[in-house]
Amino acid sequence: MSLLIPIGLLGLLGVAVLIAIYIIKPNYQQKFVSSTYIWKLSLKYKKKSIPINHIKNLLIFLCQLLILTVCGVLLAQPAIEYERVIQKNEKIIVLDASASMMLTDGNATRFERAVEQIKDYAEIVIGEGGEVTVILAGSKSDFVAQNIDEENIDTLEVALDELISNKACTYGSADINGAMSLAEEMLNKNSEAEVILYTATQYIEKNGITVVDVSAEGEWNAAILGSEAKYDNNNHYVISIDVGCYGSTRSLSVYCKIIGGNGDLNGFEVFKTEYFDETEQEKRITFTTDDFNGTPLYEFESLQISIKEQDSFAQDNWYYVYGGKQQVIKVQYTSSKPNNFFAGAIRTIREIFKSTWSIDFDEVAKMDESATEGYDLYIFEHKMPEKLPTDGVVMLVNPDVAPKGSGFTVAGYPESVNSSSTLASGVEHPITRFINPNEITIAKYCNLRFSDDYEELLYYMGAPVLAVKNQADARIIVMGLDIHFSNFNISHDFPVMMYNVFNYFLPSTFGSYAYEVGENVKFTPRGNNFSVRTPDGKEYRYDEISANGLILSAPGAYTAMQDSLREEIIIEEFFVKVPEIESNVTKQVDALPEISAPKTYTHGYDDLLVYFAIALTALLFIEWWLHSREQI
Repeated sequence: MSLLIPIGLLGLLGVAVLIAIYIIKPNYQQKFVSSTYIWKLSLKYKKKSIPINHIKNLLIFLCQLLILTVCGVLLAQPAIEYERVIQKNEKIIVLDASASMMLTDGNATRFERAVEQIKDYAEIVIGEGGEVTVILAGSKSDFVAQNIDEENIDTLEVALDELISNKACTYGSADINGAMSLAEEMLNKNSEAEVILYTATQYIEKNGITVVDVSAEGEWNAAILGSEAKYDNNNHYVISIDVGCYGSTRSLSVYCKIIGGNGDLNGFEVFKTEYFDETEQEKRITFTTDDFNGTPLYEFESLQISIKEQDSFAQDNWYYVYGGKQQVIKVQYTSSKPNNFFAGAIRTIREIFKSTWSIDFDEVAKMDESATEGYDLYIFEHKMPEKLPTDGVVMLVNPDVAPKGSGFTVAGYPESVNSSSTLASGVEHPITRFINPNEITIAKYCNLRFSDDYEELLYYMGAPVLAVKNQADARIIVMGLDIHFSNFNISHDFPVMMYNVFNYFLPSTFGSYAYEVGENVKFTPRGNNFSVRTPDGKEYRYDEISANGLILSAPGAYTAMQDSLREEIIIEEFFVKVPEIESNVTKQVDALPEISAPKTYTHGYDDLLVYFAIALTALLFIEWWLHSREQI
């Protein structure tokens, strides 16, 4: 028992007063008076009742003592502290906003049906005095409304309506784990709350979560799950298409249209039909030269693949394949002492990048004038041009003079050294990645001096022999050693360096021609004025997405545009598809995340005033009764 107002115990001072009164109360004095026989007889009977009177007096005193004690305790407000498990009626509702919730039965999507069901259920819960919290499990999870009760139920209805009007259902997968983490936060406040998931996904193990199925009878989906075009042994394209059919048993026709194909294949369309049932819901369909009327496909701009069916979800019924036409990279080599080292390195790189680039290598004869525009990479060896090219990457090897505006000077040429002399590392840089300068020997080098906008990558005895400048108006590599007097040209480091030059100055803009919704793509433009256009027409400039990349939020064709090093506009496209797992609209998932929270308790006090009042009443009655017996 606890006392809420302990100072009330001062009322117990009344007990001390009572005891004091009894102490100072005059005692009974026996007096002798003349009497008759009857008086003596009455005294005789009175003497016989004395023991009982003592007991009565004692009981009356005890009652008075207890009455004062109870009154003092009542002033202190006695109570019993309690700790009980919270029993509040609370529902935590998680709404699945994945792409599979976009399926429609012709009247409404799964997502819209789920929202309406949540509205109706929330009204019932709140009408019974409960509370409702709604969490949206989209690409990221967040609260829609928290702790909604009867006072703010209108807020919940508005928030749910906005989910429909704002098209909050994503084209990607739902962040169910994140949603359940938010639900767990709510459970930490009330462990007895019920977690309810509105979804169309089937879960084998629900882990204590109530799952409400919002799918409708008759829903089914046909989907292009993925596609690729690869060379066969004859360097002709073979097209492979992965197709799925879920929730229905039927034959599907898959169409493939070639855009920008070689020869007569431009605009050519071919199709194949396959039968799908419950035992085989996914199949791979292949198109080869035989399917193209015997015409080999060795180049294309895009492949438009489609399924012409009226299923419940149309966003995965089409697919575009890009990358069938390599971009041309033009390289010019000019030297007063030509060799085969650069040509050999370019042949190796051409093979490595054959799926990305078509590399043209032009070697300028000794007596011919070299071009200073129209190429992506210029290599000048020994004899330098009078003026630097206005576009592309310029590589100056063993320069006899420094071209005007190049930003370096030739302080001494050539310097002969011990043929076993090796190089040392300078600034760490992508161009010297995987190169071991300690294994590169030289016998001659140019004594060069570079401006501050160059990065010095390799040294000989403190003198820079390899430096690079990468600016919007000047992309220059200067190599101050004569490869005729070095082992560099016959070591593996030379083609590695040339490969690094291509990767650094001429990178692939993006890593793949196909992505899934929800992926984050980072771009490495090699030109200026780079931008990306989404399927809905929104355009992002490179300065907006350079740091964090672009999160792909919708399926379709994305277009990247930039100025090439040759000052031409380069247009590249890639395709973003709905995640494969979302196309399988009858999928089963092993288990929902496990969520748990410690029991939540409410603390308080049950007052004992009523019980003490009853005791006080009883004591007063007993005390009154004992006094009444004295009159008998």
